[in-house]
Amino acid sequence: MTNPITVVKAAFRLFITTMQNNTAALQALASEQKIVREKLDALVADSNYMVTAKKREPQRAGHAH
Repeated sequence: MTNPITVVKAAFRLFITTMQNNTAALQALASEQKIVREKLDALVADSNYMVTAKKREPQRAGHAH
């Protein structure tokens, strides 16, 4: 028959390993999210610039608005 303390120790070790793996995965996701956020912010800034530039084209071409 299996010793209950051995079973609890094994379960606890598995729990700790799972938590360590989950923590590493969350850290990797957070890092990826930071990169994606930076790229999105740059894209939004570029888009705002393009919209502003397009709106000003008629003025630069000599059209009054």
